[in-house]
Parts: sequence; structure tokens; C-alpha cells
Amino acid sequence: MTSFFYILIVSLISGALFGLIFIAHTSLLFVFKEELYSRNNKLFIKLVTYIIIFGFLAINLITYIFVLLAKIILENKKSYWEFNEYHLLIIMFISLIIIVSKILIPKFLRHIIIQMLICSIIFVIIIPNLLISLEVL
Repeated sequence: MTSFFYILIVSLISGALFGLIFIAHTSLLFVFKEELYSRNNKLFIKLVTYIIIFGFLAINLITYIFVLLAKIILENKKSYWEFNEYHLLIIMFISLIIIVSKILIPKFLRHIIIQMLICSIIFVIIIPNLLISLEVL
């Protein structure tokens, strides 16, 4: 198989993992925060459905982009655990998401930080190891 199919497999695996964790965290957040859905249930259900569907698709797209970046950057590296440009891009991405969420939804900053920690684990550990195990790098 070509390298593209392996990259697609890695991005689908890591994107599905991150997406499922996002959906589970969002669902738990909405279950335990009754003030979010106590007023208008139909609007809330529509909003949550859109957030989950578009969030899952956006997460898979972002994961595909980061898998491509990991392949390009880590292709010629001897050690994958030393700090490099890929790790810098991940730190910039996570910092940008946290800054935007602090401005737009400061009430849920703790939940955004938890999601970004999970994001960093998936992007720093799982994606390079999947690329190595499938011998894409």
C-alpha cells in the first residue's frame, strides 16, 4: 500500500480516539450542568447535536493535518523524543485554542484545558508511534 493510505489510517485512528473522547467529555459536561439545558430543551438538543457532529468532523480534519505535518517534519529525524518543529506546532495550536476559549467561553476553561491535555497526548505520543509502527517514517 502507498504512504497515503497509511497516513489516512493513522489520522482516522487518532481522530476517532480524540473525537470519541471529545463527545464523551461534552456529554458528561452537559449531563452534570443542568443550568445549560433547563430553559429550552429543543434548542439545546439541536445545539449539542451540531456541536458534536461538527466538532467530530473538525477534530478528524485537524488530526489529518497534524499527521501530515508529523510525517513531513519527523521523516528525517533520528530521535522522535527530542523537541522539534512538530512539538512547537502542537504547543502553538493548543495555546491558540486555550486563548480563544478564554476569551469566548471563560466559564468552561477547565474543560477546554482537559481536552487540550488529551490532544497533546494524542498528537505527541500516539500519532508519531502509529507512523513508526506502520513504517511510514
